[in-house]
Amino acid sequence: MKISICIPTYHRPDLLVQALESCFAQTFPPIEILIGDDSKNDETEDTIDNLKQNFKKPIAIRYFHHKPSLGQAANVNYLIRHAKGDKLVLLHDDDLLMPQASEKLLQGFINKKIKAVFGKHYLMDENGNVNVSSTEESNQTYCKNSYYEEYPLSTFESGLLQQFPNNCYMIDRHLAQELEYSVESEVGDAVDFDFGFRLGLTGHQIKYIDEYVSKYRISAVSVSRSSTYDAAYRVFQIVSKTKEPYRSQYRAKIDEVLRRKAPLAIVEAVHQKKSSDAFAIYLSKWHREKIFTPQGIGRFLTIMKSYIN
Repeated sequence: MKISICIPTYHRPDLLVQALESCFAQTFPPIEILIGDDSKNDETEDTIDNLKQNFKKPIAIRYFHHKPSLGQAANVNYLIRHAKGDKLVLLHDDDLLMPQASEKLLQGFINKKIKAVFGKHYLMDENGNVNVSSTEESNQTYCKNSYYEEYPLSTFESGLLQQFPNNCYMIDRHLAQELEYSVESEVGDAVDFDFGFRLGLTGHQIKYIDEYVSKYRISAVSVSRSSTYDAAYRVFQIVSKTKEPYRSQYRAKIDEVLRRKAPLAIVEAVHQKKSSDAFAIYLSKWHREKIFTPQGIGRFLTIMKSYIN
């Protein structure tokens, strides 16, 4: 079985090198590492050139510098289209694979019906220090523990509840090329969620393994206000349009997600000057119980100000 690791990157050459080193350390090495660089300068390109000169392992490093930049989704799609492996691993440039990640993920494909496999993650700070309590909390929040290995969520639930991760998963190349990532003009900062959600709608089997396969870096960018609020608004839009039979079959969990996203979605809709959307979400059944809370009243005043302005 041949594995391709795809790494989109943007102005983070030092972190990219760390990500690459985690790929080189795999107990089941990939046949190739594809790097899609959206950087506006040549610093990352120079870094990769220097690295290649000292590289001794039989792994092809295929580097693509996009000028002009493609954007996150188009960059990922470019790598997916050019990959040659039977399976793909998507790795963000600031995250790391555990040494046995490829080997463990590959073992999860226990039959031909399984099209994607994923595992648990550590959370680390910008300096690479793992936060044990945050790691445990995050994995519990996203339904990643031994229970779900034995009693897996449906593929749809896994995408809906974001159990299926943003990266560090392994997926059949042909399926990834068929699905591709939706561009930002369609789904904003929810490109990763949208991919997992649409994967869930395909009906293909996916598998969770109760193994640590990655380290996610929590940086200022990853928790920025703009990306968090925009993603919440876009997720609300995507999930609220769920069609039958999923809407009826998973109504309770769909409602749970929409209730959780509604407050941020309202604020972001106002920010994007979509006051009518904000008011519709405010009055929806997913926000109704929060209308008369202090925060709910504050959101109402924010919407009213947007109409006046």
